Amino acid sequence: MKLERFETPEAITYQVTGSLTGLAHSAIALFERINKEVEEEGKPILIDMTRTLFADSIAIGLIIGIMLKASGLRQTIRMINVPPQVAQIFDTINLKKAFPNAY
Repeated sequence: MKLERFETPEAITYQVTGSLTGLAHSAIALFERINKEVEEEGKPILIDMTRTLFADSIAIGLIIGIMLKASGLRQTIRMINVPPQVAQIFDTINLKKAFPNAY
């Protein structure tokens, strides 16, 4: 997995390339970096999944965890350009029910 950070005056964007898995520590790396952003920044955070091939249950759990933390701090985290294979997983677990603007 490759993780790139881009910042504009409006938002901070993380682009995920490859598989987002907890077993390869890619999900944990994303979580740790975004966790720091949530605590330090007031800008919305976007997770660009255009190039994401797969997300496992560990990754989804970590994403939900940072979304909960951000919500408590009145921060915004959204996933953008979610590919169909990942959106299908999110739909299966009803992610939009808990986070209507998640993606």
